Amino acid sequence: MSAGEDLFARALQMARNGDFDQAKSHAERALEESRRSHSRALEAATLGLLGQLEAAAGRDRAALGYFTETLPIWEELENGPAGASALGSMAQAYSRLREHESAVRSFEGALTILRALRNRPDEAATLVGLATAQIAMGRIDDAVSNLELAAPILREIREFARLAATLNLIGQRYEDRGDLRKALAVYDEHLQLIRQLGDAAAEARALEQIKRVSAKGGRN
Repeated sequence: MSAGEDLFARALQMARNGDFDQAKSHAERALEESRRSHSRALEAATLGLLGQLEAAAGRDRAALGYFTETLPIWEELENGPAGASALGSMAQAYSRLREHESAVRSFEGALTILRALRNRPDEAATLVGLATAQIAMGRIDDAVSNLELAAPILREIREFARLAATLNLIGQRYEDRGDLRKALAVYDEHLQLIRQLGDAAAEARALEQIKRVSAKGGRN
């Protein structure tokens, strides 16, 4: 193990233990070593770790600087999974900064790679993230389309808790648009899934949603 790799491993372990200041110090030293030794993969991984540390500290603008720097290195190394991860991290940081248009572009870039890799779990998560950014921009139709693409993937990979959350988002968007029958149909499906999961609190909220939409005329 090289000096840079050792520093990176220590930084990663410190980050996992919640010692973020020491993790950052070791990561910065690892970055110097990676550049001194011209180890591009280690450099990219360390930049990504520094970005995650900045994001964990609430410094999303600084985090974006690291994520943006790591992306072209992963592209140079033709590492699709790492490139998709970098784009996803950028998208999440942009979303937290409420720069939703940039978030959408980053989510879409990640989605293209993930589909080529046939990474279904991350594809579903990225579709939901993309839809959430589109909702913030008022692009409700686009958001619903992406949520409806995510739902069957989540069912396929048996991520039922995330599927329930996604169905709830779809129902809310239909309700917001005044499409009460579609909202009610989705809420009914959501309720059945929540009951299978045995979440009593979520079931109570789901019943309240159905009651509200029914009162508006959704069940005629």
